Amino acid sequence: GKTPLKLDNDKYIEFLKKASDKNYPPASVDYAFLLLTGYNNVKKDETKALEMFKKLSDPPFNIPEAMYRLAQYYESKSDAAAAIKYYNMARDNGLEAAHCDYALMLLDGDKVDQDINEGMKIMKQAADRGFPMANYNLGHIYEFGKYGQEKNPKLSFEYYKAAADQNMPKAMVKYARALFKGNHMGYDVEKNPELAARLFQYTFNKGEPEGIHCWASFIQNGYGGTPINIAAAMTYYKVAAERGFIPSMLRLGDLYNLGVSGSRNPRKAREYYTMAKDHGSRIAEEKLKDVTD
Repeated sequence: GKTPLKLDNDKYIEFLKKASDKNYPPASVDYAFLLLTGYNNVKKDETKALEMFKKLSDPPFNIPEAMYRLAQYYESKSDAAAAIKYYNMARDNGLEAAHCDYALMLLDGDKVDQDINEGMKIMKQAADRGFPMANYNLGHIYEFGKYGQEKNPKLSFEYYKAAADQNMPKAMVKYARALFKGNHMGYDVEKNPELAARLFQYTFNKGEPEGIHCWASFIQNGYGGTPINIAAAMTYYKVAAERGFIPSMLRLGDLYNLGVSGSRNPRKAREYYTMAKDHGSRIAEEKLKDVTD
């Protein structure tokens, strides 16, 4: 039953607390985070958590993760000055994620005055250092022309590829889609369906919803030399749909409406189209009208 798990969790908390009391910094950071969030049934104690994070951020500890947690906390509380202070401390202490989050804060401009030039500069510096999230964010910015940037298919593709080369599942999906079609937003790239298949299989194994959907599509249609397996494809579409991926809901609706292996199931078709509609899909509303018994 469930009892051993609970004991393990209590033991883990107990060890964490002991290690934290002995000033073992990684344990202290983790324990302070549990106090801040109240996760794992730890009694929430914001004051104590902040006290611990501040102590760990200052000399002699200088723990970048503690600075980063404080920055995120202050950003969530709209205390821009404190957030900036701790993001910059974390950046100065070499924490890559802090560059990204600080850049996004400047680009979004909802907690601080928007500064697009500075935000883009910091994001590009983080990308140049090889931080996958920064590369992915830039790919996204140039794909959709966000923050007043011109859409740039070539740059977008290059940034996605850089993040994909560092095994970031979300970026691998973008890169694999481009390889499958041989272009990204009209920019011609190498066409390689076999490599796309391998990348989608990897992202599927990592549980990335869009990767699950794409891999299901490959085994449904035999793309990239993948052996066809309709039953498995249906199962995987369902997994992605459960994780809120709308195209999988629509695909299931279509398959049940048109018929899988020769038999239609209008009730199931309606169920998945309705699910997509509830997630805000306009197309699903139209498709629902077309389902006949």
